[in-house]
Amino acid sequence: MSRLPSSFRSHLPRELGRFSLAVVLATALVIAGGMHLVPGAFQSAGGSAWGVAALAVVALSWLLYRWVLGRLVSQLQPYSRWGRRAWGLGSLLGAALLILAIPLAAPRLPWRFTLEVAAMGEKNAASQGSEVWVLGLEDETSGKPLPLEPTRRSGSWEVKDGGQMSLGRPEATLRWEGRFEGDAVLKLVRHPWSGLARVTLNGESQTVDLFSPSSEMWVLPLRADPHANASLVVLVRLSELLSIALLLLGVGLGVAAWPGPERTVEQGRWGGLIPPGVCAAVWSLYLLSFWPGFMTSDSMSQWAQMTRGPLVNIHPPYHTLTNWLITRPWESPAAVVLVQILALALAFGQALRELSRWGVPRWMRGVLTVLFALSPVNGAMVITLWKDIAYSIVHLVLFSLLAKLARTRGEALRSTRFLLGLGVTLLYAALVRHNGVPLSFALLAILVVIGPRGLRHRAGLLALGLASTFVLMTGPLFKLIGVRPMSGAYASAFPIHQMGAIAHFSPDSLGPSERKVLEAFQPWETWRDAYNCYSINPLLYNDQLKTNLFETPLRKDLVSLWLHEAPRHWREMLRHQVCLSSMVWRIQQPADGYLYLFNFDMEPNTLGLVQEPKLPALRQELVRLLTSSFAPERLWWVWRPALYLYLSVFFALIAAARQRSPWVLLSILPVVLNSLILLGLNVAQDFRYQYPVYVVALLSSALLFVRRGVLAREEVPAPSVRGEAAPVGGQSSPEVASA
Repeated sequence: MSRLPSSFRSHLPRELGRFSLAVVLATALVIAGGMHLVPGAFQSAGGSAWGVAALAVVALSWLLYRWVLGRLVSQLQPYSRWGRRAWGLGSLLGAALLILAIPLAAPRLPWRFTLEVAAMGEKNAASQGSEVWVLGLEDETSGKPLPLEPTRRSGSWEVKDGGQMSLGRPEATLRWEGRFEGDAVLKLVRHPWSGLARVTLNGESQTVDLFSPSSEMWVLPLRADPHANASLVVLVRLSELLSIALLLLGVGLGVAAWPGPERTVEQGRWGGLIPPGVCAAVWSLYLLSFWPGFMTSDSMSQWAQMTRGPLVNIHPPYHTLTNWLITRPWESPAAVVLVQILALALAFGQALRELSRWGVPRWMRGVLTVLFALSPVNGAMVITLWKDIAYSIVHLVLFSLLAKLARTRGEALRSTRFLLGLGVTLLYAALVRHNGVPLSFALLAILVVIGPRGLRHRAGLLALGLASTFVLMTGPLFKLIGVRPMSGAYASAFPIHQMGAIAHFSPDSLGPSERKVLEAFQPWETWRDAYNCYSINPLLYNDQLKTNLFETPLRKDLVSLWLHEAPRHWREMLRHQVCLSSMVWRIQQPADGYLYLFNFDMEPNTLGLVQEPKLPALRQELVRLLTSSFAPERLWWVWRPALYLYLSVFFALIAAARQRSPWVLLSILPVVLNSLILLGLNVAQDFRYQYPVYVVALLSSALLFVRRGVLAREEVPAPSVRGEAAPVGGQSSPEVASA
């Protein structure tokens, strides 16, 4: 070693480390790819298969060592040590999240089994014979027959009607030995001529009486010992983690290193009217096709409050009053829908105008206009009478305001006009949906913490003003206009649902006194059996629930019981909440889950509202288009909101890295906060609760097309207000005051 050049000796450990990393990553890619791209790879892995896998590892190791890792290292060089660690850790965390959120199927690893079925030649007194019919082995998931023939037979067996039958005289056996990936089932026939059979799986025997008065099936599940392949499962999961992390790191660094397009001229005043006009025109066709709009039971309930009274806080009263004001000239749901169309279109136009100030190229703004206007999601949502539509429009306005705040690095807080706009928007968010209250105050609290040091007091004053106004409008003004509080049953939704979870998952843990409290409201069987982890509705909306008791002191007994039992049953609570919040975080819909979207037809009502399409032919085509988007292979990327949540976070993180500015993350903060709130407060799998994520995700993609470094202080000086000296660069800008 002493004769080797010093430069070679100094580089040798680094190159060995890089080569070792390349081998590890290549092995992970081959294992993960074999699991998900080559079905049965582990089951059929013979000598040739292992040889192909080894060659793949060698080839990928060379590719990673010579090209990929070197490029990744060079792309990481501009970042600080902490920045490089953040890239690595973020990629691993993102990969772990995707494994859970997609979710990737559990590894179907091979396991060895020995199975024997013996026809004993015996029967019970009621049976007319001693027949044992063996239909064979099937894959438990797909139900397809497995190509596994018995490895050994003894005694007399007759192949008949797709199975094998024996009378067991003398005793006859079928024996299987082999390896199988996943889970299987053994199927035997039961009928009036069936006798006794002895079934032995991996040395454990049981005697089965197959007699049945009618023909049916007896099924024995064949499942692998969960601990038998524990080390292989860990290996596969680590391989998936490293493979996805490598993909995220490569894509993220590649996009972050892209210089981006040249800055373009800002959108003109009149040119800014084209995108909203396109959106309004397309959505108006939806309205004409489903005139006067989509209405559900919630819509009907709120419409009844608006037209007949009284106002009840189950629907935010100020949204009901907004609809009342809109419908004074023309009392029709179409009037509300037209205002929703106009408001969403204008909010979209405002967002594009702000993105043009970031330097998003004109062609990208055109692409966004086409996508936003033609999206069947937007077309269906904007013509539905829901408070969630107004709430989503508020989120779109917040995206524009916070993008401006990010572009000016917080200096926009100097503008009184900006503060008033932000305050009014957050106030309406708090008034138009109940979960808007924690969102608005959490957002202001964050602004107080991260705002420029000399401007934090302005954010604090805004928070104080918002709190005072909100208390005034939901306290004295509620009393003045006669708003009634929500019913005790609805206010007790969380205790009801979580006590249902305890009754369902752990019924024996509740004693007679606890059951007595629950049974005062509805039968014990309803608590236990009607529970659905995806929705509160079966427990809250049924004929057996005594809703009047929630207005009595008995409600306190239920709440006290819940407060006592929920911490004791934290495992059940965690299982319940993971299931209930799956709409927020899970990309693929669970096999036993659902996603409520909207209703094509008008809900039956006594309000005189009917659907009268003005364009019936177009209605048929739109129904066909929307229905096709409900198919499982499309639902996850068209409607499931989790994908759009992750995309918006990914777009914002990469844009922040490109601009070397964490301020960029501010633009998506409201939808992230809304998602975090729903993780704890969700009550059903309704897409509308996360519609804000969808509209913001489409626009946040434009942040990737901002030229890299455009927010750097040497390129864009912090703007000044009304002639004040700019803090950086000695320049002034009227942007903040005029926006």
